[in-house]
Amino acid sequence: MDSDDYRAVYKTLEMNYNKNSLIIFHKIEEKYKNEYSEPYYLLRKIKSKFFHNEQHFQSIFSLKLFNILQPHDKIIQNEDILIIIKDWSQYRLNEQILNQLNPKVIQSILLQIAITLNDLSLKNITWNLYSIKQLYLIEECIFLQAVDLDDNHFSMNITNLEIFKNFASRYFQQYKQFIEQDSFEKIIKSLLSLNQAFVINQQNHFGLLNFFKIQQVASSKGFEDVYTIEFVTPKVFEIVFKIKAKTILYKSFDQSRFNKQQLLEYQKRKIQISEKLSDCKNIVINFSYLTLFDQTFFFEVKFVMNLLSAQSKINSQQINNKQYQKLAVKILKQIISGIQAFHSLGFMHRNISPSSIYLDDENLLSANFYLGDFEKAKEQDLNQGTQQGDQYLYLPPESMEKFTIKSDIYVYGLVSLLILNRGQALFQFGFLDQTERQENFSVKTIEKKLLENGFDYNNKLISLISQCLQNDQEQRPETEELFKQIQQIYRNDRIKIIQKQEILQK
Repeated sequence: MDSDDYRAVYKTLEMNYNKNSLIIFHKIEEKYKNEYSEPYYLLRKIKSKFFHNEQHFQSIFSLKLFNILQPHDKIIQNEDILIIIKDWSQYRLNEQILNQLNPKVIQSILLQIAITLNDLSLKNITWNLYSIKQLYLIEECIFLQAVDLDDNHFSMNITNLEIFKNFASRYFQQYKQFIEQDSFEKIIKSLLSLNQAFVINQQNHFGLLNFFKIQQVASSKGFEDVYTIEFVTPKVFEIVFKIKAKTILYKSFDQSRFNKQQLLEYQKRKIQISEKLSDCKNIVINFSYLTLFDQTFFFEVKFVMNLLSAQSKINSQQINNKQYQKLAVKILKQIISGIQAFHSLGFMHRNISPSSIYLDDENLLSANFYLGDFEKAKEQDLNQGTQQGDQYLYLPPESMEKFTIKSDIYVYGLVSLLILNRGQALFQFGFLDQTERQENFSVKTIEKKLLENGFDYNNKLISLISQCLQNDQEQRPETEELFKQIQQIYRNDRIKIIQKQEILQK
């Protein structure tokens, strides 16, 4: 969003809203509110010169760490960066409130601060925590937010461990013997040892119980050696992340199936992708995560179903072929939107299939579609030893060591054939030789098969899908161009629908 977009979306209610703060905030509101809008927001301007570059700015204001309050919006305006946040002041901690808390809650606060500053250190982010008023206590969980950092913070030359020790010595003197240790790992382990009920276990969630209550509803282990736990949404998630669903998910890698280096690589990559794609639509992204030593818990919203499960709903919802054609183009547009976001960062997804595409509504005609399951995503220039996901029906013709971003495009073509044909395979496309692929994936064959089944799609769309299925990677379209072309086809269809509605109304 740029400055023009800002003026179109927001209006100023009060300048210099918080008179008691050393940092200047302005009170603003959205011009067009929805069910998720706050009564008002706070805006802070930060000079871009305080950051090394845009990547440095994004690394701080796109954090998905559980104990960091995420901004509502970020806007670059010439030499200024505008950060828009919810007003969290009602939860701000002070010494009087701290001294009235249960000792176990105080211990938990100190532990959460240590874990958070340690995680920030691993990201090479310094966080100048110097006042208790920089903390927000919400349902016994402690939070920080980047807008409370003063401008001098960005030029500081001090470690987070030193910052933690200075801060803790001032406000948590009763834990002096723990604070004075020489590493975050020792400090965290010592604080955990005070809680006899606390257990670190690679196959359960007891570690999370130190932060909030887990009421497990269901669990499963997927093909990617990832545990998925469904649990009742804790109150803190409702407040901080605006989760309205009764249950949410967390995912964690099975530590017994990976060596430490591999585990840390997968977790780091998943965090990196989710933070870089935090503003992207049509991707299933963990909205937050929490790390305890080598184990990371990724929190996600629960989707209604995946595309594989949705296939059975098409007939039961009495969707005719004409309605379905419009739906199919919408699905293809939203999926390629997700793929394009991945590829823009140089990542291959490597696990695209009907099972990795999710819906947010049981009504297919009103649902949106999201690309998920990117645990095996990988940077294109790291091809050595690469592994494809476990959906073996959806494989490109090239050998595994030659996978590139264009391999995702081929698999997108395969999935598209299924989508265009009401979720049914046009023909058996597994284990085809080059001649069979060339014949079956031609525009002529695809159009003929679809027409036989009662579908008459835009010829340009069929041509794009056929190009995706070329045996030679170089002949497959670039992701950005494919996205633009399919988006244009979708828009043209929408315009035709609107025009027909206007004619009928007249």
